[in-house]
Amino acid sequence: MTLLVRDEGKFAVWGSTLDADAEAGEHVRAANVAVREGHFRAHYDRYLVDERTLANGLGEGAFAIDTRLRDALRRLAGTEERPLRAGPRRRRTP
Repeated sequence: MTLLVRDEGKFAVWGSTLDADAEAGEHVRAANVAVREGHFRAHYDRYLVDERTLANGLGEGAFAIDTRLRDALRRLAGTEERPLRAGPRRRRTP
């Protein structure tokens, strides 16, 4: 399952609770509207950052890579922390 498919399903389900949940953020409401109107992919794509934009943003200080959660989960699992690697991500094949 791709992240796109997972997130589309997540926002579709959350949409049924929006009226009861006054705490829902605007991004949740906007995503739910996009799901209902059939343009979730375009909505989702607005939040993606390609490698070039990421590199530029890191260099300019506009972006940061925060690994605290990942590192904490690794410590809890008893695995070693590994340094962050720059470069293309590899897709896992099922």
